[in-house]
Amino acid sequence: MSRTHLQALKSTLARLPRTSRWMLRDALLDFTFLSLHETLPPIGDNLLHAWAEANPVWRSWRVIGDYSYAGGGGSHPLICLRPDDAAVCGLDLEREDPVFIFNSTAERFQETFAYLESFLAKGAALPACAEDKLLSIDSEGFPRSEWRLLVAYLRKDG
Repeated sequence: MSRTHLQALKSTLARLPRTSRWMLRDALLDFTFLSLHETLPPIGDNLLHAWAEANPVWRSWRVIGDYSYAGGGGSHPLICLRPDDAAVCGLDLEREDPVFIFNSTAERFQETFAYLESFLAKGAALPACAEDKLLSIDSEGFPRSEWRLLVAYLRKDG
């Protein structure tokens, strides 16, 4: 990833909040993003060393943040930029499939996050048109994304 490309990504990601807490039914989802002044570090050997089954391809991925579910009692995946296609992915070795997609680009991630945050940070329900809106933001990534699963979870009864 070139220095110019990294700067453009950092500019886009600078529009993300430093932290955000979303209320999902009876659980919390806490996000933390790196500040604009921090470099986007590659995952690197230090973190991968802790993960015995880590894929060496992940070493070049750039960490942009992380999140925790259920007040830290649940999973704690990393949020990363994948340099080969610029997608924003989650990485969680506690999952059967540790890599999952959020959005096809950083710009679409920022726009999707801002849209969802406008409701979920207030504990408000998503509008009926939420899925269509998210699909319009990222028609390539949304159908296979973690966001689609989140919307489906929030739509379930009870």
